[in-house]
Amino acid sequence: MDYLSKTFPMRGIPNHPRNGAFSLNKDYKFRKASLLDIPFIFDLIQDGSQVGSFAEKYLTAKGAVQVLSMLILDVLAPHRFIEREGYDIKLLIFALNDEDVGFMKIKPGFADRSIYKIDICAIAPEYRSQKIGSHMIRMFIEDLPSGAEVVMYCTKFSRAMQHILKMLNFQRDKKTTVLHAECFHFTKPSNTA
Repeated sequence: MDYLSKTFPMRGIPNHPRNGAFSLNKDYKFRKASLLDIPFIFDLIQDGSQVGSFAEKYLTAKGAVQVLSMLILDVLAPHRFIEREGYDIKLLIFALNDEDVGFMKIKPGFADRSIYKIDICAIAPEYRSQKIGSHMIRMFIEDLPSGAEVVMYCTKFSRAMQHILKMLNFQRDKKTTVLHAECFHFTKPSNTA
């Protein structure tokens, strides 16, 4: 089943700040982002840059234009790199009963088509510290084939994301670093029943 059409019940989520307690049978789901989602994603990237999770360059006028250009291209032409680099980009919205709670940009099939790079992801501020970010990443991983590898770069300043990745058994690659970012990877184990 395609991870874009899959819905999952959320278990063990504490009280939500606006709606009271979460119902255990409410579903979270991924959906493809549209042009109407760009302001939501842009705001999350700006917020992440202000708190140090993303690069500060996104806070400049030039950086803001680059982010908007990237998002528009990701929505309108998600397959633009297939021939040249071997993967297509997926910009996904993570929603709870039609309310957007986060997003994730994926480069599936990266290189040998068994490596998936989570390029960037974020959860709306009012939904943070409720294990929703780890659930979003876990849901994505659940639908990958056995043996698939997930790679994510995380800034040294994003303690929350580092914690999520460690809780999900991602391993830090001490050999691979990119200017203020560390590489984390996870290989989905084979299904043994």
